[in-house]
Amino acid sequence: MKKQFYFLFLGALIFCSCSNKSSVNEVKLTKAQLMDKVKGGWAGQLIGCSYGGPTEFKYKGVMIDDSIAIE
Repeated sequence: MKKQFYFLFLGALIFCSCSNKSSVNEVKLTKAQLMDKVKGGWAGQLIGCSYGGPTEFKYKGVMIDDSIAIE
């Protein structure tokens, strides 16, 4: 059974990688646009880490109940 799954997965992977390369669109960004996107990504990462810090590793695998106040 595992062998069949691996062959099916490999076949699907090959099919997806070979299908219609002509539909790929090229996007060009200026250096300023790229820097803006990089800075936005860093800001999002830092904000997410700072707000997630108080709850990290305390609630592994469970939803935080609405009655619990987060610092």
